[in-house]
Amino acid sequence: MSDENHVDYLGGKKEIQLVRHGATKLNNDDVSVDRIRGWKDIPLSRDGAQEAERLGWKMANSKTPNFIVSSDLERAQETAWIISRMSGVPIKEITIDFRPWDVGSWSGKLSKDAIPVLADYAEHRPDEKIDGGESFNQFRARFFGGVAAIIERDEGVPAVVTHHRGERLIKAWISAGCPYNGDIDIKEFNKRGEPTGEIQFLEVPINKLREAATTLAKGLKP
Repeated sequence: MSDENHVDYLGGKKEIQLVRHGATKLNNDDVSVDRIRGWKDIPLSRDGAQEAERLGWKMANSKTPNFIVSSDLERAQETAWIISRMSGVPIKEITIDFRPWDVGSWSGKLSKDAIPVLADYAEHRPDEKIDGGESFNQFRARFFGGVAAIIERDEGVPAVVTHHRGERLIKAWISAGCPYNGDIDIKEFNKRGEPTGEIQFLEVPINKLREAATTLAKGLKP
């Protein structure tokens, strides 16, 4: 294993490549038309498939990861399989851990209407489940636990194919200084975030992420 992929388990960091899935028919640059996807299991649009192809080509010709892990929702799985085919990078795991926040009854609603409500849940009611969905802290514990398990268990650099709110969550935690309790920079979380079909190169502190996932899981209300 090369020096750049070496992990110091006494407190070091590990690189992950965070990939947002390609576009779907519910994605739109215009917030008045864009809709919250949540756990709705929708496929990539034609544009989304093309985004994934471009991403796979880019991955094959730049900082190639060692393996791919993905959310099990169709749009993420499709993205993962396309970039794997284009880049030759194997898919190691497909899991519910990398799904976005389950926003229940707000799935499919216009983003302009849903975003203020979801922001309120995240900031002021993190333990309260959304109707038909999960609480923000359940989402945080699940997502952080999934990333921590991957980087602790497997050697090499993973490409994690996930969704808008997964991308915002990890960026907001890093922006807050990677606190052990899993706190985030709420302003960063509420930003629009990266476009579909984009990749980001992040360094994640292993011990802090595991501690954050454990702390959040212990604090979950039944």
